[in-house]
Amino acid sequence: MRTANMKAFRLFVAVSASILISSTGHAGQYDKLLSVSDVEKGSGLTGLRTVAKGELKAAGGDLNFATDKNKMVLMVQVFSGDWYERYKGQKGYFKADVQGIGAAAFKGLAADPQLSLFVKMGNSCIVLTTFHNLLGKTPTMMTMDQVTALGKLIAERI
Repeated sequence: MRTANMKAFRLFVAVSASILISSTGHAGQYDKLLSVSDVEKGSGLTGLRTVAKGELKAAGGDLNFATDKNKMVLMVQVFSGDWYERYKGQKGYFKADVQGIGAAAFKGLAADPQLSLFVKMGNSCIVLTTFHNLLGKTPTMMTMDQVTALGKLIAERI
């Protein structure tokens, strides 16, 4: 991965982690948004499971999905709506707007491969993030088309 990509990804993780530390969400609060079955169907992967925040090193979301070998596949985070503009304005995050999801949406990081979909939904900012597939044939665990389809599903359920 190029240095610029790593810097942008590290910045994303650092900002997300700082927000998560101050999060007041309750366990199970977002379970209705996305299930293991939804992620398996949307990704084509099987044997997935949910993991609690902090159970795996990268499991920092309100919803976390991993393989049976503890490789993170997808993380879903829910923030207050003002974070949508903050993320969009942050250098290295914005790649392109995505139409047809929520009030507004964009994909990022700015450099390839894209890892996240940011969705503005009322007073919330929903962030779906897939992970690098370091040992696989594809650069990420899910394609952005797959992540986007799951973002649409979440938007329909809110």
